[in-house]
Amino acid sequence: MRIVLAGLTLTNTGTETTAVAPLLVNKSNTVIIEAYEGATNTLTDSIYNNGDVYAANTVAENAVLKIKAGSTATLKGGGALNLVANGKNGIKSGSQGVLNLK
Repeated sequence: MRIVLAGLTLTNTGTETTAVAPLLVNKSNTVIIEAYEGATNTLTDSIYNNGDVYAANTVAENAVLKIKAGSTATLKGGGALNLVANGKNGIKSGSQGVLNLK
């Protein structure tokens, strides 16, 4: 799968029980995330996307970009990708998760 970001602003405003990662690469998947040339993109999670602090949030991914086990995410392009981690991490991967930067 390929996702092209061309000026996207995405903010997760989840609650203490519903906040998740704005961008999630599910188990055993491959995704190319391309920041379009000259575009500024911002992904922001909620402070509640932290299962360590908000134990009632059983769906928290603890990251803005979560790469699940066995998955690969490739970030590329000539644009900007800003990750604003209000919950815990900007990027987090499961076991054998791979992040490529091009």
